[in-house]
Amino acid sequence: MRTLYCTLGFERSKVTEAMRALGHDKIVIVTSEENTRSDAYRELLEINALASTPLETLLVDKFDLMAAFLALAKHIEEAKERKELILMNVAGGTRALSVAATLVAFQCGVEAYHIEGQVMRLPQLNLVSIGERLTEEEKEVLAEIHEATSVEAIGRACASISDFERRKQVLLGLRRKGLLTSSGDGKGIMISLTSLGEYYRIAVIMELQARS
Repeated sequence: MRTLYCTLGFERSKVTEAMRALGHDKIVIVTSEENTRSDAYRELLEINALASTPLETLLVDKFDLMAAFLALAKHIEEAKERKELILMNVAGGTRALSVAATLVAFQCGVEAYHIEGQVMRLPQLNLVSIGERLTEEEKEVLAEIHEATSVEAIGRACASISDFERRKQVLLGLRRKGLLTSSGDGKGIMISLTSLGEYYRIAVIMELQARS
């Protein structure tokens, strides 16, 4: 079964575009309780009824990135356990909801699209989640990098990687993956995240918080 997840704000056009562009057997609308009272949501239900496609609504807090991420990730993991093939259209919701959907797609290793006038498939790495791309040590280090962070500060924050040589190898591994850069400023080596590293860091922090 191909299940299409679509984020919905107050305009249905981006959802209907995705429904036309991506073949699916079921659709899940990811939106807030407030939005279920909108004309866009009501019209979407009417359009979908004509196609007789099963539709489910997943209610989340459209302004709470963390809450939306956790709710959506849990829903998708349960769908994957049922052997459903997941497609995700991240266009259409609030900024926080769209970011949460993008991160979930990246974390859960599902096909993600941004459909707004044209179909753009988002980058995907072999349907593998961030959790499977990084070691536990790499996650620990990544979570502790804030803008430009010294190697010494990372060492103090990461108690499980107290050995300098080991910490150096972890940092080199993250750099090879394109997640960070290093520079010297007279105060030692400073570590900064790349744009991709920032993306990974958010997903890692959310994963670590979800565990606690």
